[in-house]
Formats: sequence, C-alpha cells, structure tokens
Amino acid sequence: MLPQAVEQTGRIFTWLSDPMKTDAQLLRYRGQGNEEWTVLTAETVLRTFVTNGYQAANVNKVSVTGLKADASYEYQVGSGDSWSQTAVFHGGAAENAGQKFFLLGDIQAEDRTNITNIFNKLKVGQYDFGIQTGDAVDKPTSYPETAETIDLLCAGNLGDTDVIHVLGNHEFEGDAHADIVGSIFDLPVHTPGSCWSTTYGDVYVAVVNYSGDVSDMKTAMDWLVQDAQASNATWKILTVHQPAYYTNATGGSAPMTAYVPAAAEKAGINVVFSGHDHPLHVRIL
Repeated sequence: MLPQAVEQTGRIFTWLSDPMKTDAQLLRYRGQGNEEWTVLTAETVLRTFVTNGYQAANVNKVSVTGLKADASYEYQVGSGDSWSQTAVFHGGAAENAGQKFFLLGDIQAEDRTNITNIFNKLKVGQYDFGIQTGDAVDKPTSYPETAETIDLLCAGNLGDTDVIHVLGNHEFEGDAHADIVGSIFDLPVHTPGSCWSTTYGDVYVAVVNYSGDVSDMKTAMDWLVQDAQASNATWKILTVHQPAYYTNATGGSAPMTAYVPAAAEKAGINVVFSGHDHPLHVRIL
C-alpha cells in the first residue's frame, strides 16, 4: 500500500490486487478508538506486465477526504474475507512539517543488503516526506521487479510518509507513457518531460520527469520559472532524474545542461536533486 499526499485534509491510497478476484476492492478506515468503519470503493485499472512472461495485476486507488489534520486513523484494504493488516495514517501535515525529508535515487541499482539497511533507518526516521529521483524500478514491464519496488516503498516500511516520485528513463522502458508506474504511484502527470509541483510546510518541490528531448526540457523549464516564482515558500527544491552536471566523466545530458541551471537560478530554486549519476545513489537528510 502506498499512501500519498493530496492536501492537508486528504490522502490517496493505492495497492495491487489479484485480477482473478472479481469482488470490488475496498478501503475501510476509522478514527483510532472508534468501532465503526467508513468504507470506500476503489477505482481499479488492470495493468499488464510482459517481460519474462505475461502477468497482470489490478491497481486500486481510493481518495480519502474530510480528515482532521490533528487526528490519527487506522485502515485496511481488501474485499470479502481478505483484508490487509491494519495500518495507521494521520489526517494532515504536522505543525512545521516540511523540514525533514529523505532522498532516494536509482534504488533499482542498489545492493539488496544496502537497500535493506537504508529502509531499516527510514522506518524509524519520522520524516515529513521523501523524494525518489527516478529509476526506482529497472523494468516496469516486469511484475516481480515492480512488486519488489512496491514492497520497499509501502506503508510497512514508510508508514504514512508521503513520497514524491520523479520518473527516470527506466520507468519509461517498454512503457512509453509510464502508465504502469504512473498509476501505481498515482502521479498527476507521467509522460516524458511532464512536470508538477507540491508544497510541504514551507518547502516547495517541483518535479520534472525524464525526457531526452531538448524541446521537452525547454518547455519544462519555462513552466518551472513561472510556477516557482508564484510560490511563497521559503525553500524551493527542483527534483529531476538526470543531473545537469555529472560526477561520471563519461556521462552527460545536453538538454539538462542547456536549460536547467539558468532556469533554476531564475526560478529562485535553492537546491536541485537528481539521480542517474550512479556514484550518488542515496542520501538521507
């Protein structure tokens, strides 16, 4: 289950289910200490995975609104007699939220022992949000690989911490518009070069998804300048997949180098986070 932010009084939940089970998928939640559940029916879309044999899964989504920002809720997902373990989420951002976050990059390339150690630290970190800078999955058309990534980024590891997802080049591998990952993470946009923003407390975060096309990046950077300048947040972050400058001497991205540095400066961006340049996989801030 992957909880994600909507606003201070709402949450979105997504999860996978067996497409052979025809009962509608449900989410039920209640304020902690209450006995009566509120039950919501999921929006469901079938996704197919074609790498190393054909497999399919339903991606289910429920939006929960009208929550009390200072309240805690417990919830389960499932149908019939089959329900997930009970987990907890909070109704809104904590006071002064947006000051502590974690950053992950290219976790599809991480050593399994190392990534397990990282997530063991994240479990107890009490972060306001997280940023994942792309290439979370190597082949999105492979069900085992995608499911493994979901297991890492699920509520069991991260609780109700929101994660902001950037799409890297691998998220588009075999899936031209990143429809698989886009639906699993419930991204507002997920075509190459698409962009969006959100704000946590006093931190503005702009997301620009991967594209190797120069015109896509020019359009995205024009959007960034207008969108970031309109924000009153004290801190402004841009997160992308490919960096403008590489530590890898053989690496480089002409579209990023051509447009990102100047646009970031004009937009008032304080820091740019990226992935792709594999010597810099993971940061915990």
